[in-house]
Amino acid sequence: MAVKRSVLVSAAVIALAVLAVLGAYLTLCEPSHQPILNGPKPIPANKQAMMPVTPLGELPGPDAAQVAGTLRGAAESVLPGFRIDDEELFTHPGGWDALRNLTGEYLGDEFGLRQQADAQMESDGYSFRYLVWGAGWPRSLFDDRRVVAVEYFEPLTPDYPESMLGYFVMQPQ
Repeated sequence: MAVKRSVLVSAAVIALAVLAVLGAYLTLCEPSHQPILNGPKPIPANKQAMMPVTPLGELPGPDAAQVAGTLRGAAESVLPGFRIDDEELFTHPGGWDALRNLTGEYLGDEFGLRQQADAQMESDGYSFRYLVWGAGWPRSLFDDRRVVAVEYFEPLTPDYPESMLGYFVMQPQ
């Protein structure tokens, strides 16, 4: 009887250990291998209609290549020592707060990233707003990526009032 009981206890302990390892893998490791930017914007699919966007390449006004280069330079200056792995560049008519909240929801729910910075800066003669998201502990042990959102603080030209924004997935060099 005592042998059966010790075998059952051992089996239960092993089963719990396997479940704990599997749970840790699914919540910590697996999201770190998934692409973060998988569409025109990192916003939950059920709320994308709230924030209509246009890819930067379809801009009717300012030179898209110059705008893209300036956004990249701003993102790189936010996180020196990091390189850009992926990017999405677009324009949007909505406000910064709505974009920040919707994006934070997506990055938090899908990848466990937390907002680490919300600030303003000057780069290449322009004013920018930026946000940075990164993994907290213990997920940061498996995922060292950061997501940086950079937006021109004011429209570039009076005849094109929409905001221009870039999302950048960055990794340490």
